Amino acid sequence: MAFEPVKIELSSRYEDICLGTEAVEGFAVRLGFPEEEAQMLAVATAELLNNVVEHAYREEPGHRIAITLHVQDDRMVLRVKDDGRPVPHGLLDGVSLPEVDPDDVSSLAEGGMGLFIATSVFECLSWVACASGGNELNASVPLPVAACP
Repeated sequence: MAFEPVKIELSSRYEDICLGTEAVEGFAVRLGFPEEEAQMLAVATAELLNNVVEHAYREEPGHRIAITLHVQDDRMVLRVKDDGRPVPHGLLDGVSLPEVDPDDVSSLAEGGMGLFIATSVFECLSWVACASGGNELNASVPLPVAACP
């Protein structure tokens, strides 16, 4: 079964991130992912889109975030492009769970949790600054066995 790519554009507003996460979850379900896995893909996508709004666009609304979802070989692929500040080189190197004291909520880390979630959910994840400006993120996961050709 062939799946047409899904393309959407969001504005760089936290309120618009749900449009991207709903698209990811719906596409994943259509591909045969169990609902719980599709929801985790949506959560990981929300964390990545939050980073675009917060870091690439410094929370300034009105900028474009382009999302493409497609199937390549036996993988679901998410591509996110923005025209914001370039991501630091090596952003995803050595991402690990920030130290958390479960008995002290105030010890929760200010940053890093979102990238940890995303790298835990997506099997392949790359985020690079583009020579022409902006950034491109590519994330993918294997399709469920039932959906593979």
